[in-house]
Amino acid sequence: MRGQVTQLAASVQNLADSFSSVKNQQSGDTLVKEVDTAAKLVDHVNSLSNAMGWNFTAGKNLFAWIGPVLTALQGNPVCDLDESCSATRGAFERLTGGRDQEDLDAISELAGQLQAIPDKKSLNASIQRVRGALSNLTQVMHSMGMDQPGGLQANLGSMQDGANKVAGGSRQVADAVAQLVDQVKQMGAGLDQASAFLLSLKHDAAQPGMAGFNVPAQVLHLDEFTKAAKVFISPDGHSARYLVQTKLNPFSSEAMDQVNAIGETARAAQPNTALADAKISMAGYTVSLRDTRDYYGHDIRFIIAATLIVVLLTLIALLRAIVAPLYLVASVVISYLSAVGIGVLVFQFLLGQQLHWSVPPLAFVVLVAVGADYNMLLVSRMRDESPHSVRYGVIRTLSSTGGVITAAGLIFAASMSGLLFSSIGTVVQGGFVIGVGILLDTFLVRTVTVPAIAALVGRAAWWPSRLDSRRPLARSAAGEG
Repeated sequence: MRGQVTQLAASVQNLADSFSSVKNQQSGDTLVKEVDTAAKLVDHVNSLSNAMGWNFTAGKNLFAWIGPVLTALQGNPVCDLDESCSATRGAFERLTGGRDQEDLDAISELAGQLQAIPDKKSLNASIQRVRGALSNLTQVMHSMGMDQPGGLQANLGSMQDGANKVAGGSRQVADAVAQLVDQVKQMGAGLDQASAFLLSLKHDAAQPGMAGFNVPAQVLHLDEFTKAAKVFISPDGHSARYLVQTKLNPFSSEAMDQVNAIGETARAAQPNTALADAKISMAGYTVSLRDTRDYYGHDIRFIIAATLIVVLLTLIALLRAIVAPLYLVASVVISYLSAVGIGVLVFQFLLGQQLHWSVPPLAFVVLVAVGADYNMLLVSRMRDESPHSVRYGVIRTLSSTGGVITAAGLIFAASMSGLLFSSIGTVVQGGFVIGVGILLDTFLVRTVTVPAIAALVGRAAWWPSRLDSRRPLARSAAGEG
């Protein structure tokens, strides 16, 4: 391509020289006055026409291969990144633009007109035709900038530089294509390996029992795999161990829920496989916590139900009534719920500690037992002091036994406060919740709630038994004697 551009430049330079010679010889009135000069002018015109015909035939041949080269460079990303290649592409675009403006076609037509001038016609007519053709030629050359000093040489130099840059860019493109070919060869080798791996995978996983698992044959003989197999596969090959590690806190409820999800997923994959009758079990600290939580959630209901039933039946048997034991047990449950609520508020919201799962059932058993015991003592004395008026009996009971029961509650709460200095968080929480529950039962439930309910219910609290109205009279008579 570089040689063809150089040849075209030389041809265009000859054309420019011929044009300059013709222009110098046809200027002035010498063409009309001197026949000899006109004859010479005709000779020069014939030479110019021959040069134009040959040169622009070569130009058309050049444009025949410049078009495809320009099309390739316009869509090439390598040429877009190379400044020299982009400049050469611009020079080719300008040459192609001149071709699109039909300037070269006009020159070719003028060359044909000059060649059509016969020597046998009269000299004057020939001169007129030559003058018209040269006038048109002058206009075309002016539109192409060939009549300006140094204009054509600058364009030819730019075109040669562009051709050199295109040649350099083409060499870079060739190098890039060679690298691409090498990479494609390497990719082909990798695809061969991948194909072989997939074929072996298809063959090894053809059996239903191996679906979802693939262990290449070459791995089975590695020392690392043999050592790991001893840890995760039983010697008889009938048991397998999976090691599961997640980002969750192993002590959190989310990790315990994840244990259930893993077990359900594993069991859901068993049907319609060779492992349909296999046994799946899980172990670990999180699993132990999950089991403890499940046992606690299952047992706490029975603990609560059994404690309430036993305490209620005991109060019914001792008080020989049904209504009074019901509101006594209900008052104890209220004090327990209040104590647990205060414990959650203090430890979880103020101190940022989760209340341990063992604290609520322990506190429930202790508070219900102690609270029911103190309430039974209070209500049994209230029964003895209420033969004529329940309100009078409530007042007499609080004045005579309220202080003793309150002191007992304070002593029990004080003993629970010693647990607050323990270094074990669960013990601290249990002592706090039980102590708060005892204080609530002592100063609020047994001092205010139970007497108020007894005064409102009245004698119906002792249903179905009846109060003995003669026993207080006998006591008063004995006191008078």
